[in-house]
Amino acid sequence: MGLQLRTVFIFFILITLMFGVIQAQDGNVIDCEGMIVYNYNVSPDNPIAPIAREFRNDVIENLNCNIIDHTMDATLIALLEELTPRNQSEIDSLFRTKYSSYQKTMFLVYQKFTRKNWEGKDEEAIRVRVQIRSKSGLTINDKHRDFDLKNISLNAPDKKKQALIQAFVNDAMNRKSSELSSFESPNRTHVLVANFRDLKNCPNSIRKPEQSIKNFLERSEYGDYIEVVIDNDENDVMNSADAILRGAKKGADIVVWSREYNDYCDKIDKAYMDFELLGNDKQDFLDSRMSERMISADELSNFTMELGRIVYWLKGRYAMQKKDWKNAQYFLKRLPDSILTNKEKVEKYFLLGSMRISPRMTQSEFITCKRYFNICIDVERDNFFRMEWLQILKSILAVDEMRPSLRKMIDDEYSKQAIKLLKSLNPASSFPSNRDEFLFCLSLAKDKRLKEILDQPLDFLIDNENFNSPGVLKEKIKYLDVYKNIRLAKGQAEVMCRDYPQNPFGYQYLSEQFEKDSKIEEALSYALKAKKFGSNNAELNIRLAKLYLKKNSADSCRYYYLMGIYLDPSLKEEALEKKLGLFNHLESGNPSPKKLLTYTVKNPNQSFKQILDWIGEKFGEDMKQKVKKLNFQYDDDDIIKKNEKMILYDGSSELTYTVKLKDNVNNIKDFLNKKIRNLDVSSEDIISLNGLPGGANNPMICPNQILIIKKGMNSENRLVTFNQFLSVDEIVTRLNQTETKLKHLNGESECKKKCWIIAR
Repeated sequence: MGLQLRTVFIFFILITLMFGVIQAQDGNVIDCEGMIVYNYNVSPDNPIAPIAREFRNDVIENLNCNIIDHTMDATLIALLEELTPRNQSEIDSLFRTKYSSYQKTMFLVYQKFTRKNWEGKDEEAIRVRVQIRSKSGLTINDKHRDFDLKNISLNAPDKKKQALIQAFVNDAMNRKSSELSSFESPNRTHVLVANFRDLKNCPNSIRKPEQSIKNFLERSEYGDYIEVVIDNDENDVMNSADAILRGAKKGADIVVWSREYNDYCDKIDKAYMDFELLGNDKQDFLDSRMSERMISADELSNFTMELGRIVYWLKGRYAMQKKDWKNAQYFLKRLPDSILTNKEKVEKYFLLGSMRISPRMTQSEFITCKRYFNICIDVERDNFFRMEWLQILKSILAVDEMRPSLRKMIDDEYSKQAIKLLKSLNPASSFPSNRDEFLFCLSLAKDKRLKEILDQPLDFLIDNENFNSPGVLKEKIKYLDVYKNIRLAKGQAEVMCRDYPQNPFGYQYLSEQFEKDSKIEEALSYALKAKKFGSNNAELNIRLAKLYLKKNSADSCRYYYLMGIYLDPSLKEEALEKKLGLFNHLESGNPSPKKLLTYTVKNPNQSFKQILDWIGEKFGEDMKQKVKKLNFQYDDDDIIKKNEKMILYDGSSELTYTVKLKDNVNNIKDFLNKKIRNLDVSSEDIISLNGLPGGANNPMICPNQILIIKKGMNSENRLVTFNQFLSVDEIVTRLNQTETKLKHLNGESECKKKCWIIAR
């Protein structure tokens, strides 16, 4: 069994790796045309292989559409048995070429196990999991169902087996039963009484247990709300699965059946009767299966009381769904507390309390709701429902339009319940029982209205480490900060840095505190650590810029500021830009700064030096040196993560490109726009900016020529434009420039052009 479990687990891990998170099904009927059906984890020597093979064949028959049966294909079997992300493309290719009408795949996965039956005895069972995936790899459906091995074995009764498999197929394909309901009124709760065991030993007995039950139910106090049908199918209902199938076919809400019935021919009948509740959603508090032992078919008072409980519950919930509040309250109130468990009683009053609550209720309606919710809290003596009540109150208080008198009542109740919850917290309490509940307590304790009452942080919330996670530690730090207990807050921040070193929040908080203490070096150290694990956080970049400004490091300040406003332009600060000289100076004729331009690293685990070498190869040696200077925070041996951004242009010096052999203006333009985010340069821009001869139709460029792509605002060089096309020699003659320097800035090329980069 352990090996089988591991096989199933590995299979679905691989599926997740290949296709991502499973998509939620929408309940629509799934088309099975062009489907491949495959038994995934059953090798020929597996003992359940014959059963699985027949089960698969029965599934195909019940699907009733054009199935592609490929499982005898030895090549494909070998590939699927070693299913890995690496060979998935090979499988996909085979599907597409060999099975042209292939649209989706159904995987059937089998797991044999042992479970207890109703008598407490061990019985063998099989869990069949079905996953349907589209041609593109999207998971369309993912479900499972358990079967008694004897019900689907090779010698199992054919009718029962086919009914079970048909129900399995309907569920897998989101189909509904096509059989018409035997019930007439859609407004009543439908009760199906399955035929009891044949009374062969008492041929003279006139007792009919099914009819007795039907008569008794129809004469009960809730007889007006139910419709009872006796099922006279020739096959006995032997277990819960049989009962569910029978009820589903007939469209019943409740199925009554007997797992054991004895007529002793002396007018004393004994039965163990079970209830099956069909179609109930997960919010129903009622168990789907209950048992009642009866002596004599006429003594059914306990039985009808239990069944009445189900009927009133179903009717109440149905009325709530229809927003029929009057009937919903009527039926829920008909559920006497004396027959309800504590859990059921709490659920009843929770529904009654939440039924009509809204910002538009009257004060008397709120008092009634409050009374119901306080019953929930008192019955369970647990903070869970107090938390639910507080969340409802908080959502109502968030509404602006409300009568002041009602708002005050709600606010008072909120504060009262919140203080009770917070003051009850202690290590022995069962609440909070999970991380979400603990986070709720933290958020509650931060509330400004409660702070004045609490006055100081609660030790339980700080010392409790059972629920620690990055999210919880972050809230603990914020909570302590609200109460001005900075020493403890810094301690929690250090815990966060130690236990979750890749989360930037702990470093960021410590950096802020050191800055407040005027310890700029320490603040900068922690800010850089935060930046390392939050590289695309705009606020972190702006904060680093301001810290470097306090250190009088203008270059570093300028770098991080430009990176910050590149990630979020709304963070621009005019005062900071003036200090950094980033404003447009009209008298200089220089262009105003453009948006920061970056290159996104595509390959993982490259060193900074490798990236610089690539930039030198693609853009030219001059750009390589500029990029190294712009990204000064990296050393040559630093490993750069995939999707990290390298600054290519910050608005100061030029963005340039060195022409390669076989380059032309159009392919240069395409390459640059693909590699540099937000560049959006056109061929006309390159021709105009460089003053290239040949015009738009046939611009002339030469290998090794350096082209200007973007002007620089505060460049060490200047751009000079002539009214004619000139060569390097002609520029040397006209201006006081050395040939070496001119060729370094413009490239080793004999091509003529109008615009030249000149050293100042």
